[in-house]
This record gives sequence, C-alpha cells and structure tokens, in this order.
Amino acid sequence: MAALVNAVTLIAVTVLIAHQAVLRLLHPEPVAQGIMLVVALVALGANVSSALLLHQHDKGDVNVRGAFLHMAQDSVASLTVVVAALLARTGVGPYLDSVAALLVGLVVLRSALSLAWQTLSTILEGVPGDVDIVDLADRVHRAFAPACLHHIHVWELGPSQRLLTAHVTVGQDMSGLAIESFLSRLKAFLQEQWEINHATIEPEVAACPQPELLGRWDKSRV
Repeated sequence: MAALVNAVTLIAVTVLIAHQAVLRLLHPEPVAQGIMLVVALVALGANVSSALLLHQHDKGDVNVRGAFLHMAQDSVASLTVVVAALLARTGVGPYLDSVAALLVGLVVLRSALSLAWQTLSTILEGVPGDVDIVDLADRVHRAFAPACLHHIHVWELGPSQRLLTAHVTVGQDMSGLAIESFLSRLKAFLQEQWEINHATIEPEVAACPQPELLGRWDKSRV
C-alpha cells in the first residue's frame, strides 16, 4: 500500500508540474538565476547521494523502489534546474525550464505507472510478471518426466514472498519416501528457476479429475 501511495503521488505531482510547465510556455516569466542555482546545486548533491544509496536495493522491495524513484526524479529535476539557471540570461532561458520539466515528467510518469501496476498486481495477488504458467508447467515436465504439473496457482504477497499451489501427477507408482524426495527436488527447482519459496503441491498417481493447467472454481465440489 505504501508503494502504491508513492506511485500515485509521483503521478499526481508529475501531472501538476506538466500543467505549470505548459502555462509557463504560454506565458514566459523571468528566472531568478542566483538563488535558483544555489538551491539547485545543494539539492542535486543531496538527491544524487540518496539515489546512489537506494539504487542497489530497489529491485527487491517495491517500497525502496518507490523511494528510489522519488530520489531519481528529484536528482534529474535538480540537474534540470541547474542547467536552466545557467542559461537563464539567454534567449531560451524562460522556456528551457518548462521544456525540461515536461521531458523529465514523461520519464518519471512511465516509471511511476510501472510501479503502480506492480503494486496493484501484488495487492490483487496476481501472477508475477516474469512467471509464465505454460512455460513453468512445460519446463517442470521436461525436467521431471513423466511428472505433469497442473491446477496451478502462482501469486506474490511481497518482496521474496512468492507462493504456488498445484497438483502433480507423478506418472508412476512411488513409495511415500520417494514422493517426499521427488517433491523436495521439485520445490528446489521452482525456487531456483522462479524464486518460488513456498510451494504446496498435491501429488497424484492416478488421473486427476481436474487436469486443466489453471485451477478453476467448482461450486459442486464445495
């Protein structure tokens, strides 16, 4: 939820800045060069330092990624202000800041929309974007033939919290210990290939009454 609030805030701020930039393009105003340059340089140093500290962690946690996007946006914005301040006394000075703000806004908006989609998918327990259910079942079958994975559900609760439930038809008679060993190897494979660290798998020897790849809600079985 915090990451979603960050993404929505980024989108809202970007829209407001774009609105003001368009107004400034239509009605140019003089730029206060001195104070603008000093403040922009101080902000640039602080924002770049913060962004560098967060960058190495932004892939694992959407909240950290949201904070990194804020810092990256602020860093680019500060650099833009520095350039605009340096050129404030030129003929393009009154227009440069507005044009740069619009360009930066487009870049940040794209990242913010991506972050919002990712967080919404997590909240709604959707399939992670890098997991293809068909490919997952096919690779499991090729690695553990004649076993066949079906009735699959994969979702994500948060950073490093991927879950899977499924049925697996082992395709041969196996003892209890052999099934336990097989499931252990299968779970290790899922962890290694798709970072699924919590898998609940129902082993089957005979044919399954629900052979579809994706699980379906059956009211008659409730």
